[in-house]
Amino acid sequence: MPLRQAQGEPYGDARYNPGGQKTNYRFTGQRWDQGHGLYWYNSRWYDPLVGRFMQADSIVPQPGNPQSLNRYAYTLNNPLRYTDPTGMFSEDEIKKYLGVETWEEVLAQFEEGGKYAGQWGWLEVLRNAHLNDSVAFSGADRPGHEIFRGRFTEDDNGNLMITDNQGTMYDAGTVFHSNPHYLMTLYRDSLPGATVHVENNFVGQWKADQKYLHLKSVDWNKLLNPVEVADLAKLWGAPVTTGALTVAFVVGGVGLCTTVMGCIAGAELGVAAAAAGTSTYLLGQGAFLYTKHLWEESTTYGP
Repeated sequence: MPLRQAQGEPYGDARYNPGGQKTNYRFTGQRWDQGHGLYWYNSRWYDPLVGRFMQADSIVPQPGNPQSLNRYAYTLNNPLRYTDPTGMFSEDEIKKYLGVETWEEVLAQFEEGGKYAGQWGWLEVLRNAHLNDSVAFSGADRPGHEIFRGRFTEDDNGNLMITDNQGTMYDAGTVFHSNPHYLMTLYRDSLPGATVHVENNFVGQWKADQKYLHLKSVDWNKLLNPVEVADLAKLWGAPVTTGALTVAFVVGGVGLCTTVMGCIAGAELGVAAAAAGTSTYLLGQGAFLYTKHLWEESTTYGP
């Protein structure tokens, strides 16, 4: 089963290292199994040719979203907007765990004044974590010394928890806040079905107080939809038209002001220009806000 090699394939193109040699870690950094022609997504096998997982998702993260009910679908059937680096966690699940509705609210929790202000490394752990992954916390004075380690789990209400070796469950955010968390390391056990079973496989390591860069990807199909483009053209046509009237009124008023009566008429045009200018501003603000909304709806933070 050959891997599609064309660049830009949203459901899985090849990834090469800087030296130009192929690596078996390709699409979104997942391991490519040449023998099976599938990707191993740490919990399930994924087939890039059909754009589907080979096993059903073990959870339904958004029961109210019809796309989420397809437990074999990849990234809600929208790979231009989302990635699924673990086969389970998504941005929507992180929003659920943090108790917010939008990704902007997620980021706000890590900005100044937020619950996790400046602790961007914790967000990176959540972005890369998978249920049953182990997370180890180390202090700044002894980065290699683990202060606490536990596995990501969920309670009966779907809240993100960390369970220690004794089976005691703790709220994940509380564990993060209550332990010196200068350095956090994520480990993953290979699940049944993997070619080689590895326990405590290193996934990544993040400093709590370091901000990590994530570029935005754009769903150009949505942004440049002909209907949207036509609507935007009409929307921006209104402030452009009123702006042209504003200029015409001002020019006309100035031109008339050569006599007393002309200046009176020019003043009346000046009032009309002020009204047209106000309309231009309000219509322009509306067009700008709609354009901004469309842009934000068409962009997302990449993996």
